[in-house]
Amino acid sequence: MRNNYKNKIISVAITVILCLSFSFSVSAQNSKAASQNILSGTIVSPRFTSIIYSYNNLTLNSGGKFTCAGKTEVQEGYDATVEVELQQHIDGSWTTIKSWQASDTAYAYVMKNKYVAKGYSYRLKTTHQAKKNGKIDETSVKYSDVIKY
Repeated sequence: MRNNYKNKIISVAITVILCLSFSFSVSAQNSKAASQNILSGTIVSPRFTSIIYSYNNLTLNSGGKFTCAGKTEVQEGYDATVEVELQQHIDGSWTTIKSWQASDTAYAYVMKNKYVAKGYSYRLKTTHQAKKNGKIDETSVKYSDVIKY
């Protein structure tokens, strides 16, 4: 009788362990599947198809000189355009104080310097476009971090 009791306890313990490990396994698989769906959704349906790279950078150098840079790269068969706008925060709104543009096949790049007045906040706005046969296919707008000078 004692041996039978011991076997029942061992059987119950093994059953509990198996149930717990199964529930952890299912939970981990569901979590992994959700992660894969998120990742595959990002990979399968990209946000842009003709713009493959867009870049924007605003750097404050000594003496109030900003270096403003923007670059757009596009898929083969498209023309790239980048418009770089240096904006100043005045009276609660952003005003473009200087802008530059570049267009070319494959990629367009702008890097220019501009001296600014002290006591304001500045940011860079870049508009990236991919064109095919003169028509705009995609547009992306990026803003740099705000820099106070």
